[in-house]
Amino acid sequence: MDHLFSGVMGLTGGNITMFLIGFFLIWLAVKNKVSSSFLVSLGFGTILANIPFTPIAIEGSPITFLLRSGIFLELLPLALLVVIGAMSDFSYLIRWPGSLFYSIPAQFGFFVVLSAAAAWGFTMKQAAAVSILGAVHGPAAIYVATQFAIGLLGPIALIAYVHPLLQPMLQPPLIKLLTSKKDRCIRMDEARMHRPVSERAKILFPLVITLAVGLVAPFAATMIGLLMFGNLLRECVLLKCPETLAETDVAKWLTGIMGFFIGATMSADTFLTPEVAVLTGFSLLAILLDVACGVLFIKIINIALTKKINPMLGACGVSFFLPSSANIFADVACEENHGNSMTCYANSIHAANGIVAAIVSGLVLICI
Repeated sequence: MDHLFSGVMGLTGGNITMFLIGFFLIWLAVKNKVSSSFLVSLGFGTILANIPFTPIAIEGSPITFLLRSGIFLELLPLALLVVIGAMSDFSYLIRWPGSLFYSIPAQFGFFVVLSAAAAWGFTMKQAAAVSILGAVHGPAAIYVATQFAIGLLGPIALIAYVHPLLQPMLQPPLIKLLTSKKDRCIRMDEARMHRPVSERAKILFPLVITLAVGLVAPFAATMIGLLMFGNLLRECVLLKCPETLAETDVAKWLTGIMGFFIGATMSADTFLTPEVAVLTGFSLLAILLDVACGVLFIKIINIALTKKINPMLGACGVSFFLPSSANIFADVACEENHGNSMTCYANSIHAANGIVAAIVSGLVLICI
C-alpha cells in the first residue's frame, strides 16, 4: 500500500513537461504521418521514462539490456540501414551519376557548425554528432551519436526525425531567397531520366559503390556496405518476388523499436538542459547551411556551363530516405514553371545523398 500513488507524489515539473513533449510527439506523428513509427514510439518511451519510480531504465532491467544491445551496440541503426537499402531505388542515380557530385556541397554546413559548436563549448566529438544532423538520415545520425555523444543520443535522434517536418517551412523561403525566378524555371532533360536501366547495372551498382567507398574511406564501409547490401537484396531477390516487398514494413517495426528504446533514455534531468536547447539551435543551423551551400554551389557551377542545372536541386541533398526535400523542390519547380517536372532529378540527388552522407559519417569517425 505504501507504493500506491507514489508516482503522483513524486511528480515534478520536469516530468510533466516531458509528458507534454511525449504527447506532442505522438500527435505530431499521427497528424503528419512523417517518421510516424519513430515519433510515436519515441513519445511513448519518453512518457514511460518520466513516470516517477518506474524501474524502466534501472541497471539490470530488461529495457536496459535491450537498450544496450540494440542502440549502444548499434544493432538497430545498422539493421535499419539494410532495410533502407532494400527500399531504395538507385535507378535515377544510375541514369545521372553526376548527382553524386552535386550532392556533396549539401554536406558543407557540417564543417561550419562543427567549428561553431566546438567554439561554443561542446567537445569535438559532441560537435561532430551535432553538426552532422543537417545532411544525414536518422540511422546514420544515431550511429554517430552512439560513437561520440551517447549523452546526447535522445535529442539528436529526436531532431534527426523531426527536421523533415520543418523542411516545408524552412526550405522554400531559403531557396527563393538564394535564387532568381529565372534560376527556378530552368528545365532539365526529362527524357534522360526515363531511359531504361538494365538489371545488370542495378546489380553491379551496389557492388561497385561498396568497393569504391570501402577502399577510399574504410570507416564508412560498415554503413555504406549495409546500405548497399540491402539494395543488392532488393535487385536480386525482392523484385523477383513482389509479394515479399511487403516485408519492407520491417523498417517501420525496427524504427519504432529504436524510437521506444531511445525514448526510454529521455528523462527530464537529461533532456531539459541548456545544452539540449543549444543543440537544437545548431542542428537547425546545420540544416539551413546544407541547403544554402547546395543551392549556391550549383549557381556557381552554372556560370561555366552552357547547359544550366536548376540550382534548386542543391537543396535535395539532405535527409536521405525521407523524400521530403525532393518533393518540396518538385513542388516549387512546378509552381514557378507549370509543367516543369523535376521529380526524377530531385530523387537522383536525394539518393546520392545517402551514399555521400555515409562517406561523411565514416570520415567523421576516422578524423575526430
